Amino acid sequence: MSGQRSSTQTNQPGPATSTASPTTTSATPPRFKDVLPDIVQQLAGTTVVAHNADFDLGFLRSEFHRAGTALPDWPSLCTMQLSKRYFPGQRASLADICKRLDIEIGEAHTAAADAVAAARLLSKYIESEMQHDAGAQGQCGS
Repeated sequence: MSGQRSSTQTNQPGPATSTASPTTTSATPPRFKDVLPDIVQQLAGTTVVAHNADFDLGFLRSEFHRAGTALPDWPSLCTMQLSKRYFPGQRASLADICKRLDIEIGEAHTAAADAVAAARLLSKYIESEMQHDAGAQGQCGS
């Protein structure tokens, strides 16, 4: 979403859900199907990044189905899978990885806080790759 961040609590039967969509100030939260067009527009042309992306995409798939439409075929990147690559054999929960890398997680297990933590985690992994690549290039020129 090009650095933009927004969150809307939706009014759904069952457990509360939180989705990335335009912030609303109404007293009654909108239904997921009412903010779905905004979600699709905001995520068009992006890669969905999440810690345990299969879980989050499964949730979204279910909500899209409930709204009468199919989940778009967005590319995705799972920071949990990346964590298993960077820290093989170690716990890969978002809280554990963030603690290991000194990333503030905020209110764990809320959609907005977990999304920000996953973005910060991805940023650390990209930074690590860039440093690795820069070191490898310096060694090649020696």
